[in-house]
Amino acid sequence: MKPNFDEHQFEALLDRHGAASADWPAEVRSQALEMLKSSPEARRLHADAQRLDDALDDILPNVAPPLGLRTRIVANAPQRDAWLDWLTVRIWRPVALASLPLVLGFAFGANFADDTTDLEDQLLVAFADADSLEGFTLAEDI
Repeated sequence: MKPNFDEHQFEALLDRHGAASADWPAEVRSQALEMLKSSPEARRLHADAQRLDDALDDILPNVAPPLGLRTRIVANAPQRDAWLDWLTVRIWRPVALASLPLVLGFAFGANFADDTTDLEDQLLVAFADADSLEGFTLAEDI
């Protein structure tokens, strides 16, 4: 930490790491211990932090997990191959969902397409090629 270790930094250290000096980061431990020796305010803050640590130790029980709990949890977890999961879920599901409207569009288009006459086909080709329009005349009675 900075060479000028002040009471605000000491208080932040206590808030972050607690009152036990063994839990303090090594790079600031010596400065914090020096401040604890020289400053009455630091000693008061340390005493408050020690009381808080003691109260938390009394309130929060130190319960060890049952023996073999981790092993049982891992053993009961479903086993899947990562590559299979990636291939089946991550790639093909979005592809299938994205292609569904396309497939449905082709299916509906093929089933509901009306039969076009030969003249309509020729007109469609003629509109694509301007030179083919010369063979067509407009009816006067329209």
